[in-house]
Amino acid sequence: HNLASVYVELRKYDQSIECYSKAVEIKRKAFGENCPQLSDTYSSLALAYKDQGDLKKAIDCITKAEGICKGLFDENHPSLGLIYKNQALIYCKLTDYPKALSLMLKKEQITIKSQGANHPILAMDYELIGNIYDHMNNPKEVINYKLKAVNILTQCESENCLGVLKLYHDIIESYLDIKDTPKAIECLDKAISLIPEDNGEYYDYLFDFYDSYGYIYHCQDNHKEAVKYYKKAKRYFKKSKASDRAEPVSYTHLRAHKTEADLVCRLLLEKKK
Repeated sequence: HNLASVYVELRKYDQSIECYSKAVEIKRKAFGENCPQLSDTYSSLALAYKDQGDLKKAIDCITKAEGICKGLFDENHPSLGLIYKNQALIYCKLTDYPKALSLMLKKEQITIKSQGANHPILAMDYELIGNIYDHMNNPKEVINYKLKAVNILTQCESENCLGVLKLYHDIIESYLDIKDTPKAIECLDKAISLIPEDNGEYYDYLFDFYDSYGYIYHCQDNHKEAVKYYKKAKRYFKKSKASDRAEPVSYTHLRAHKTEADLVCRLLLEKKK
């Protein structure tokens, strides 16, 4: 089982499936058909099949894991919650987002009952639910669930700053999707206030956040402010990991496309280089 996990990390899914399958046989002979260890291995095997792209076998394995779990534990046991989450990941791969959402909403309730309403695991659940709503083109629910995740993580003693920034990034994108500029700016201000000064680990986010500021002013036809923030974005882009991959489109937000205002900002930026 442990060796299979290593192969998963290396993205060697054929080898991981082979190891998980051997583990299933060993545990079945050692512990019988209804033991939690066998359920765990079926669940892991299902995710390996998901990553490999064999979704039919993934569903077959996760269904076996669910059956064992339901025979051993009550309906609010964390192990069953984890099965629901893994099922949701498989259904996301199948692009059956309503089914994935219903499973994650079950997982959410189990986590609240078993771990409490402020547990970091719940923040992970909320992030995944937000991602599913994003696939369903529901930005308001993306905002709702990802803000819940932010509220939990910012209360933790060991706050994951990068995790919070990622959430803020998605929340800001969703506010911009529904054209709620004041809320987008409020989140941008909060996100930037969390970033330590002169730390290269955060340059990608600084590039993205300043680019979003520029986009907001760009849409308001405030070209002077737009250029100011696009220049800041450009500065952090050159320092960021992203600069190794590709040049940003005129340092403007992708939503700007090639509008007349975009051309004005581009010309101003080129002029001020």
